[in-house]
Amino acid sequence: MAKTGTVHRVVPLPEPLREAMQKARDAKGETNAAFVAGAVADHLARLVEGLEALGYGRLRGKRRPARLPFSEEAGTLQALREASDKVQIPAIQLLLLCLAAATTDQPAKPKRRGRRKAVRPDDE
Repeated sequence: MAKTGTVHRVVPLPEPLREAMQKARDAKGETNAAFVAGAVADHLARLVEGLEALGYGRLRGKRRPARLPFSEEAGTLQALREASDKVQIPAIQLLLLCLAAATTDQPAKPKRRGRRKAVRPDDE
């Protein structure tokens, strides 16, 4: 068998994405390989930049288990599960991003209004 320089991977695509990809690929007259390569080349850098802005860059390092409390009253786990279903990102990743954001959030500083000029006796 001859080498083609192409590696295939099975990726579970949502049906609407599969259909949209086929239409876009056909409109451009491209092969699947060219469409995938173009999508990654055109969008990956911007997506990585956005993910780093969300805190993904702070999630590096060795991981150790931590026993964390989740309030049933506040609905913390349910909120993570619903968000995970909505954006198709694992709930644990969303939790880590929330924790990373909470460790860097600083309260807003009050605006400084500027100094008042002192009134000099000879200016009156």
